Amino acid sequence: MIQHAIRSSFPNVKVIIPREAGLVVLKGAVLFGHSPSSVSQRACKNTYGVDKAVPFDNDKHDIRKKIDREGRPLCNDVFDKYVEIGQYVALNEATTDQSYVPITENQTSSGVAIYASTQKSPMYVTDDGCVKIGYVRDKILDKSVPREERSVLVSMRFGGTEIEVTAKEERTGNDTKAIVNFLG
Repeated sequence: MIQHAIRSSFPNVKVIIPREAGLVVLKGAVLFGHSPSSVSQRACKNTYGVDKAVPFDNDKHDIRKKIDREGRPLCNDVFDKYVEIGQYVALNEATTDQSYVPITENQTSSGVAIYASTQKSPMYVTDDGCVKIGYVRDKILDKSVPREERSVLVSMRFGGTEIEVTAKEERTGNDTKAIVNFLG
């Protein structure tokens, strides 16, 4: 049924169906397990990013996402994109660090919620196709330091079957890591 649909949709393309397709996939997984360097890059299956609060823009943001923190209007649930669907990432390549600061002066810890989306450029983490796949809670931040100086740098490293997310307190160098498995 699927073969017929593909052949009907692409009559000028030769379609090759391997015998025992499941076994072919299993063999590929075993070969990758023995020699991970045989795959140098991969195309991202999803768009990956984190949940972020940004200054509220009346022309850009949904009013239902507006929150107030210490007199500052913010837009909550913004999808801050790291990589997008189809983008090629080298094995073990880290994304550029993105910096985040606490949203209140009294905030003593920071957490980063990691999302995957089937959309190329989602606006909010609550959009259709977005799903939370992980969370990194950073260590306690020093409240005696001004909010703007308590920044946390977040990067994602794409391995063979997982994403390693690192949240690093910029001032102290303390970091926390989490692993998100592509397979599960």
